[in-house]
Amino acid sequence: MDYNYLKGKKYTISDCDNSAKRIMSFSKEHHVKISSTAKLIFDCFDGENSLDDIINILALNEIDISKEELIDIIDKVFLPNNMFEGQAYQRKNDSLLWFKINLIESDKLASFFSRLTFLYKKTFALPIIFLIITSIVLSGWQMFDRGLSTSYTNSLKVLLIVYIDMIIHEFGHIIAAYFFNIPVGKIGMGIYLFYPVMFVDMSNTWRASNKQRVLVDIGGIYFQMMLLIPLTALGFITKDTTFFVTNISIAVAVVINLLPILKLDGYWLFCDGLGLDNLSQHAFEKILGKGKNASRKYVFFSWLYVITIFVSVAMALIYSISIFKNIDYVALQLKKIIYMLTNNDIYNGLDAFNNIFIYILPLLFLSFMAISILFNVIAGFIKGIFNFCDLKFKGEVND
Repeated sequence: MDYNYLKGKKYTISDCDNSAKRIMSFSKEHHVKISSTAKLIFDCFDGENSLDDIINILALNEIDISKEELIDIIDKVFLPNNMFEGQAYQRKNDSLLWFKINLIESDKLASFFSRLTFLYKKTFALPIIFLIITSIVLSGWQMFDRGLSTSYTNSLKVLLIVYIDMIIHEFGHIIAAYFFNIPVGKIGMGIYLFYPVMFVDMSNTWRASNKQRVLVDIGGIYFQMMLLIPLTALGFITKDTTFFVTNISIAVAVVINLLPILKLDGYWLFCDGLGLDNLSQHAFEKILGKGKNASRKYVFFSWLYVITIFVSVAMALIYSISIFKNIDYVALQLKKIIYMLTNNDIYNGLDAFNNIFIYILPLLFLSFMAISILFNVIAGFIKGIFNFCDLKFKGEVND
């Protein structure tokens, strides 16, 4: 590759909590955290300077760097982050979010979100938190008082409310971002391992302070927990245990979501609260000792992240394979569901679907993994053939 006369993309700059770092924003989704020295080096790539020119310019700024060191920075920092013109930016996909669909640009609902930002002010937040805690205590007490019996619980209603709560959760992140005037990207839905999830593009939170990012991270949980207040009231008014069971289910899900594993809210909360940048991208480097100046804190959470990834994927594969033992049951239930739906028995059809939902997602996950592996093998084989033909064409391979 010719490293001479490269031209950097245009960007805006902002400070972050660590004064030694700056955040370069190339687009709404493309942000890079970089040192002040690296920024100064990058600014020399204006499309008119050769590497020798850049070395001389840096020398005038008392930065002594060799051509080999400059090329190393280009290869390891600038090129991988798509910082030069002609490089198309592509977001790194989360492999565990193996299925996703973008639904809507959050900008289209900006007016709605902006009007709800008052809920994040202390004068409103403290009373709301008190009511949330009260709702959890009352719901737990009602379940205990009724002998923890869920025989009269409408599982389909619980499932429906929990899925609505997922949407409310993502809205909470968005409204928290709007509270700090942070632009938000697309809203979508997908499947993370076995679990249906909603997601929001929060790339622009990179430009916020650590404290603001922490509040955005926890904003989803805070907002979804508000639902417990009206659900508790409905439980007492209707005497329906379903609402109390739903409240406890949501509370348990929130506790799990706060664990600093995978890429749950707890992961982002710990990363932003403790200042652990790009943990998921550099975790393997840190535990192998390849990362420079890695703190014990960073190494510890790198180990935690990597271990949870391996354990989660292993459990997902084992569980998915075991599901094949129930393939006949799933096929039979699907036939029943189709029969019910075609005969307008919607309620029982959805209830039956709820019963086998736990089997369907693992089967889809395993199928996706198998197809991905097969695709990568075929792609690698085809690439090898093209490389061989290219070498042969150049006369570098003898018949």
